[in-house]
Amino acid sequence: MLQSSFLTVLVLGAPSALARKTNGIEPVVTLGVLITRDDAGDPDTQAAIRFALKDVNAYLASREDGPQASILLNIRGTGLDAETAAEKIAILGDRGLKVIIGPESSAEVEAIKPYTDANDMVLLSHCSTAPSLAVEGDSVFRMVPSDLSQATAIAELIHSAGFTAIVPMWREGVWGDDISAATVQQFADQGGVVYPGVRFDAEQADFSSELTSLAEQIQQARAIYGEQTAVAFFSFGPEGARMLSQASAIAGLDELTWFGSDGTALSREILDDPQAAQFAVQTGFFNTLFADPDSPLSDAMRARISSVIGGGGVHFCALAAYDAVWLAALAAAEAGTEDIATYKAALVAIANDYWGASGSARLNAAGDRADALYIVWSIEEVNGQRQWVPWQAQPAPVPLSARD
Repeated sequence: MLQSSFLTVLVLGAPSALARKTNGIEPVVTLGVLITRDDAGDPDTQAAIRFALKDVNAYLASREDGPQASILLNIRGTGLDAETAAEKIAILGDRGLKVIIGPESSAEVEAIKPYTDANDMVLLSHCSTAPSLAVEGDSVFRMVPSDLSQATAIAELIHSAGFTAIVPMWREGVWGDDISAATVQQFADQGGVVYPGVRFDAEQADFSSELTSLAEQIQQARAIYGEQTAVAFFSFGPEGARMLSQASAIAGLDELTWFGSDGTALSREILDDPQAAQFAVQTGFFNTLFADPDSPLSDAMRARISSVIGGGGVHFCALAAYDAVWLAALAAAEAGTEDIATYKAALVAIANDYWGASGSARLNAAGDRADALYIVWSIEEVNGQRQWVPWQAQPAPVPLSARD
């Protein structure tokens, strides 16, 4: 099984997509990258990609058998915005790039998928999870599993913790709509009661109207189901921090348990907002996240990334981005990027025999990561400081009335 190495040769990007080997010079392959590129939002992903570029080039240069190449990256920032991602994919496409690492969100993937499908390209997203984007034979491959798996995990977590009713609250868009609908269905299938919930625009600054509606539905649910009522909250970190901070001012919202997902797990924005973090502590705010593999390789990569971003947690998607660079590069060195059908075949074959910083990269028929294992994170007070703590170090989620 292939394993990524930790070598340190740096090769920086250039615009050409592929230069064939001439006069003994090995081919140079440029891969596109679409990431948030926001110091607050994804410093760990940015660091992971820089390390991956160093490491994979050192590996390719050291190989005596098999094809060699130099990998260059053309990196574009999207700000996690779907319209910007659509603009940037067109720029990369115009430059002849066929293989793109990223983007991060499902909304971005949804926005650019028609372009990449039509132009015979490959997207290797490190964090998109919306179930509706799992389509066999299209241009999209994903280094994380579909949220159908996560929805099952969330529903089972809430149900097993003794909650009977949930009031969902979710960001509008393909990711929020998909994971909320899937979780609601799974919870109902297990005998749970689901209230209509609240869909919100993540771009707005004031959520008072939405939070008031949430509080009214919670009041209705608690009149029947009491402390067995919970909130299922589907958001990303930036608006999640604003939402939780504003929720602390609405009566009744801090009196029941909240559940989140990988969209808010390990969020720096929530942790860095005192009101949001305190609300999370008070309500439990249990978040599922794809489990990091427990291996020396993963531990070393997390430590390496953490050392250059000022400490703190490293999101699984950053490890997935590291491996995405490796897989995209190895497939490009093996098959080139001009014939996308050949490239896809090489990518799948390599992924299915690869173990990296994020664990096994085996893909299913839709091109998504096949293995799905989740753990739970929440914010706790540890030695006077708030920090994200994994499931193993905390009690199971229970209604607030049952806690100390």
